[in-house]
Amino acid sequence: MFKKILGEHVKNHCLLLAVQLTLRYINMEKSTSENVKFQRLVNGKGARARLYRCNLIKDMLAQLKKQGIVYSPSLKHYSIEEHVPLIQKYFNTRFPGQYRLSVFGENGQMRPIYKGTDRAKKDICLYLKDGHYYGIRKLNTLFGKNLYYCLECETTYHKKKEHRQTCLAKCPRCCGMGADFPCKQIEGFELYCSKCSNIFRNPICYNRHIENAICRVFKRCKECGQIYRLKNKLVDENSNKDGHSCFIRFCSLCRSWHRREEQCFVQPIVPKQNHDYLMAMLFCSMCMRNNKWMEENTGCCRICLPATSRIQSWTGARYDNPLREFLQWLIFGLGRERTGRTYAISHYGGWVIFKVYLFFKAINQSVIALKFIRWLEHKTGLHIQH
Repeated sequence: MFKKILGEHVKNHCLLLAVQLTLRYINMEKSTSENVKFQRLVNGKGARARLYRCNLIKDMLAQLKKQGIVYSPSLKHYSIEEHVPLIQKYFNTRFPGQYRLSVFGENGQMRPIYKGTDRAKKDICLYLKDGHYYGIRKLNTLFGKNLYYCLECETTYHKKKEHRQTCLAKCPRCCGMGADFPCKQIEGFELYCSKCSNIFRNPICYNRHIENAICRVFKRCKECGQIYRLKNKLVDENSNKDGHSCFIRFCSLCRSWHRREEQCFVQPIVPKQNHDYLMAMLFCSMCMRNNKWMEENTGCCRICLPATSRIQSWTGARYDNPLREFLQWLIFGLGRERTGRTYAISHYGGWVIFKVYLFFKAINQSVIALKFIRWLEHKTGLHIQH
């Protein structure tokens, strides 16, 4: 939208404007009044809103120049490969460890086209479509309803509790999550906890696991070195009293527990629930044009059968040969006074169950002389004439 209402000198800086607006959104106070102000800033067409957006772009260009970053202000196109890393460099220089830039594309992939190498406290996510950059306010809504998205793992998930166990942004020893995790290892430091058998290489990580009582929840196996959650019940006969089996891990591919060297268990196919349709509604294009298709009865419409209820219960055909009865209705049942053209359309379900051939067979076996005019497109029907 802003390409049309901003001046020529800033209309190509959608990348800078999207970054500035998203930066303002993630830092603003989450209240109704602030949200209304932000909406006016983004969608406003007045002179005040246009001037504010222009100032955001000019301020970004000035800050890039001040930080010694060469960012040309007169280009017609700003690419992901060249210009997005320059903005990330600006954030790393001016706000170290505060912001990370990510760009998603319109190809439907879960992995971003670009993502900053270092983790940060806040993420600025953009969406690129047709060469135009848009700011993403809530990343979860980009991939569908009732889904969460983890930028660290670059995947979607449904349950937060299950994802926390395997998230890349989690420390397996102190269970901290965020931009500063897993905890960094300090060379030469090693501290052993006798309660959970974990080896800590960071004093802050050790103190955090003591404060949060992680020893009551997680423990490290002395045999295989795996960190596991304590359970009350046994997993199998080979499990110890804590409910742990050595060298057995949860496989996200087959959703079961097995050794890494073992092949995945193929889950049985769950049959889809078939819809049982109990009734059908009769209407045609003529009834739709006359706004009579919602009436209870068909009236005098010859296509929908005169004086018939539009809602018909779904039952099996009460004929010895339904195909022959259909052919008789198609030729004689619609009335002789109508035009002689008939379009018979068959659902294409593959060559093996191509039902139009059954219709051909019924025509050949009948004594009625019909003239085949032409096939319809994709051979899904035919045009016949009496």
